[in-house]
Amino acid sequence: MVTHTLGPKRNLAGEATDFLMIGGLSGIFLILFVFFSPDGHKAPEFARAILILHTLVNFPHFIISYQFLYGDNRKKILTHWRFTLAGLIIPFLLLGHIGLALTYGNAIHVGYLANAMLLLVGWHYTRQIVGAIVVTAHLKGYPLDSSLRRMLSIHAVSIWGLSYLNGNMAEGLYQFFGIEYKTFSFPPNVSLVFWALGLSSLLGILSGVRNTYIHKALHPPLSTMAAFSTFYIWHLPLFYHPGFALLIPFFHSLQYILFASVYVKNRIKSSLTTLRGVAARESFLRRMTISVGVTIVAGRVFFNIFPEWLDATVPYDREKYGTELFLFLFYVFINIHHYFIDFAIWRRDNKNVRDYVFS
Repeated sequence: MVTHTLGPKRNLAGEATDFLMIGGLSGIFLILFVFFSPDGHKAPEFARAILILHTLVNFPHFIISYQFLYGDNRKKILTHWRFTLAGLIIPFLLLGHIGLALTYGNAIHVGYLANAMLLLVGWHYTRQIVGAIVVTAHLKGYPLDSSLRRMLSIHAVSIWGLSYLNGNMAEGLYQFFGIEYKTFSFPPNVSLVFWALGLSSLLGILSGVRNTYIHKALHPPLSTMAAFSTFYIWHLPLFYHPGFALLIPFFHSLQYILFASVYVKNRIKSSLTTLRGVAARESFLRRMTISVGVTIVAGRVFFNIFPEWLDATVPYDREKYGTELFLFLFYVFINIHHYFIDFAIWRRDNKNVRDYVFS
């Protein structure tokens, strides 16, 4: 069995913080919603809270990925295929599709972007969960051999498939920011394939965990188990609650920011080698504050202020596209692009990730 080198047990931000941000908090909130607030999501205060959480956490996590790609990794955009795909090809294809659809006045083709986003979001979420499992296990010195990693990847695909099929078992017409899109009708038997993958891979994971305990007297770290739980509480219909569902993007972003904050913190610290003591701490706090402030402001601008201004001032066919066309376009463009940015950045072979997350 091939194992990875075990190091001293470490945390990303702290034992309790890691557990809560990586998945524990979402489990707690699911319980609260189900048992103590079945209709709480209907209150206007809940809608305001969602907007605040989006502004402070969800929107900034998208902006951070842009900073990582076009800032820290900009030199790789022309030299590495993943970064070329994320930095040039995907935005070009998205803008080309938008341009052609609007030029020919085809609202259905504009709506295809919503279909693409709904398909890819499950891939993005489950891949991030696998990454969270792998990193926390590594930091805590828990070995994940190649077989166990493979089972985790298969399990992620099965959860993604079941989640996507759940919303596409019958054709329907829905709206997203006023833009219509259609769901698909997949044969019921298709879900059996993903159930088989999910159950078999889960058995493989449990077998690997069992063998590790027997032969090495090790059990999965708490933060790793919290990350693993999000496979189910974020995706499976069994755990669906309408209010909690609105919070899942927040919890996903919180999980992301746990890793991104460590990355930014270590990147800033690595640039302060010439400073010591008070000067180093002052510079560190100033740069962290600026970094956080920029992501919050930029998130608000690109998800709300700028597209809302365009919707109010740019003339277009509002009978065909509704009154929030630019809100729709910015939202789906940034989401889809973000999925591919993360696909490029958060890799074991990315030196920046190794230096700033595992250092």
